[in-house]
Amino acid sequence: MDEILRSAVATYPVAASFIACAVYAILTSLPVPLAAFLSLLCGWFFGNYLGTGIVSFGAVGGAILTLLYSRYLLRRWALQRFGSLLETVDSKMNREGLAYLLGMRLMPGLPFFAVNAAFGLTSIRIVPFWIVSQIGMLPASIAYVYVGSTIPTLEVLKSQGARGVLNWQFTLGMAILAMLPIVLKYYYDRFHQPSPIDRHT
Repeated sequence: MDEILRSAVATYPVAASFIACAVYAILTSLPVPLAAFLSLLCGWFFGNYLGTGIVSFGAVGGAILTLLYSRYLLRRWALQRFGSLLETVDSKMNREGLAYLLGMRLMPGLPFFAVNAAFGLTSIRIVPFWIVSQIGMLPASIAYVYVGSTIPTLEVLKSQGARGVLNWQFTLGMAILAMLPIVLKYYYDRFHQPSPIDRHT
């Protein structure tokens, strides 16, 4: 069965890639924790390079879909219920939100759907959200796809699941990577002193 599926992908690589990317985006836009499993699966089916492209663009597509769901279905209700709090959070996000978003994107353990839905409640613009998400999720996409490409059969992935395939070193490495933007921003804010002209403007 494994070889039949791989043969079908090899016969129709373009169609299979577009279908996989669309399915990845739709499934990861839902409140179901499938991103890690799907990334490993794409690695097994498509290999390192093509699999990384599919996962990278599929993940961003799913993130934008969730953001739009949240913004157009929940934001009005959230403003009515938590107006002042949401305005405070929104103001902070306008100043520092992209740095936090980058850190969250680099952290593989955070709930994919929850992060995207939360940012949908803010007024963050789609293009910066897309660019930062594309960059921030790329390291994890590469890592997950590579691990998936080393899995011998689909039965191993089905029996062990994503957590069984990924080891603690992988998780620790991604967690350290996720802290880099926050640490860099902290030291930048600490050591960057505004000029006298900036203080009076």
